[in-house]
Amino acid sequence: MLRASQSPLRPLLPAGARSVASGALRRQVRSGPPRRRTRSSRLPALLLPLLLIGCGGTPEKPDPSTPSRDTASSLTRASLALASGRTEEARLAFAPLTSPAQPTSVRGEAFLGLGRIALRTGEPELAARHLDDARALLRRNPLGPTAELLYGDAQMRLGRFQSGTTALLNAFPYLVDDRDRLRAAYLIDQTRRCLDLEPVEPYASLARGKEFPEYTDIFAPYRVDPATIEIARPPSRPRVEAPPPAAAPPTLSLIGRRDWRASPTRKNVVPNRRLTRITIHHTADQGSMVSLGSDDTEGYLRRLQSYFQKTKKYADLPYHFLIAKDGRVFEGRPIQFQGAHAGGRSNQENIGIALIGNFERRAPSERQFAALQLLVDQLSRKHGIAKSRIYPHCDLKETDCPGAILEGRVRSLLALPPAEEGLPVCDHLHPSAPGAVQVD
Repeated sequence: MLRASQSPLRPLLPAGARSVASGALRRQVRSGPPRRRTRSSRLPALLLPLLLIGCGGTPEKPDPSTPSRDTASSLTRASLALASGRTEEARLAFAPLTSPAQPTSVRGEAFLGLGRIALRTGEPELAARHLDDARALLRRNPLGPTAELLYGDAQMRLGRFQSGTTALLNAFPYLVDDRDRLRAAYLIDQTRRCLDLEPVEPYASLARGKEFPEYTDIFAPYRVDPATIEIARPPSRPRVEAPPPAAAPPTLSLIGRRDWRASPTRKNVVPNRRLTRITIHHTADQGSMVSLGSDDTEGYLRRLQSYFQKTKKYADLPYHFLIAKDGRVFEGRPIQFQGAHAGGRSNQENIGIALIGNFERRAPSERQFAALQLLVDQLSRKHGIAKSRIYPHCDLKETDCPGAILEGRVRSLLALPPAEEGLPVCDHLHPSAPGAVQVD
């Protein structure tokens, strides 16, 4: 074995390196051959690239939800143009910001701006589409409640009260601006009043005494105009003396639902978007209902309403107005809702008027028929309904309603041709008519 002084490294290395190498050689001779590196010894070397990447070795991608500086500037210019009343400029500025390439928040604000413009220019259908997109995109955005409020506004203007009220109720708890909260409360409260439902807090108290002129056209068709129909309270006692055979009264006396203590209208109703025709009926009373209709008209109406709501599951009385023997006109189903008096699609846009009694063999009283003339005249003037759109019930359905005698007087009043003969007779819908069929 070679001594350290005879090591073959001596001629190859300088003096300082030879001593280090000699020491290494001696350690190797004592400890044997080097051991293989284990997997755990290589682990730090493998982790090093990953640690470098996590510490900034690879640049981060930009956040796609953050608008660029140019986009934010464009959105600001569009919003300022809308606030200044330059609607066309604002529309052109918002339109490109709705592109799917834009961040979600920018698209939502752009659709919200376009919805505001459509409401301002009287385009509720277009506004509803834009605002529906806005509320979906801004669901987790502070502007989400505003988009929901304006969507409900657009639905109300389209006469879609159910979806509009749902959106307003969803938005109300999260609205921050006081004016927006008042607007939502006003629309919710007015809708409930038109549905003849009890006021609900806090909407009723917030809306009390407030006016929003831009919503006048939404609710105006569903209110009775006091300038054309005088609402009077019924006498406290039933009349004893028979009414004199006088001419038509100079004014129409309408007894409101509260005065005869009507039950509230149920929710299974369809709103009338407009009113374009009138149909005349008789109630075809039989049995005890005949005397009840003459002696206690208010009790008669409550009994009739109870039958239709509880037995027939109707929302309310089928008719919008009922005329008593003494000429008083009673408010039936609220006129803003579609009736259930003419049969199927014939109920659409149709005002139902019924004279209390059976006029198959006897004529209505003079006061009763005079009140019918006055009511038809006022309703047709108010809603622009031509005489050709006023019918006895038998013109729309195979029935003997409104009775042969009343039908003849109605045709004379309106100068209508006689009905075709030979039509089969079917019982009119009434609680005392056995086997009566549902007309709506």
